Amino acid sequence: MSQALREAAQLNKLEIHRVDTVNGILEAYSHAYDVPVVVSFTKSNGVQVWYLYEGRCESCNRRQACINLLKAEAEERTIQLKEEDLHLPPTQLGKKIFSTITKTQLGKKIFSTITKTQLGKKIFSTKTMKKGDANGR
Repeated sequence: MSQALREAAQLNKLEIHRVDTVNGILEAYSHAYDVPVVVSFTKSNGVQVWYLYEGRCESCNRRQACINLLKAEAEERTIQLKEEDLHLPPTQLGKKIFSTITKTQLGKKIFSTITKTQLGKKIFSTKTMKKGDANGR
């Protein structure tokens, strides 16, 4: 698992800050996008890369896919979601789930390279690669 998390970080050109192989979580920073990142590994979702930023979930055609991935993350990790959590935008739901796993308030004090004003605006979302993107196929 450690190797898979590290390879995902390397492929996405992330600076690794912490690897938690017990929970299948790698915390990192993307200099390219200037945001914190979590790389997660679960049996149901495999390796997923989650970028900490304010998403535009309401207008995104992948909204339900992100919600399904996040619900699977929570279920596999036995994180209890409340009914109101399921109505959150995926960016906020992801922040809640990964903050629970890492036991930190993601978006508050994960990385010292992000300013307080930036952190208040950035929340988790999945990275989707399109053909022709730097890491796309």
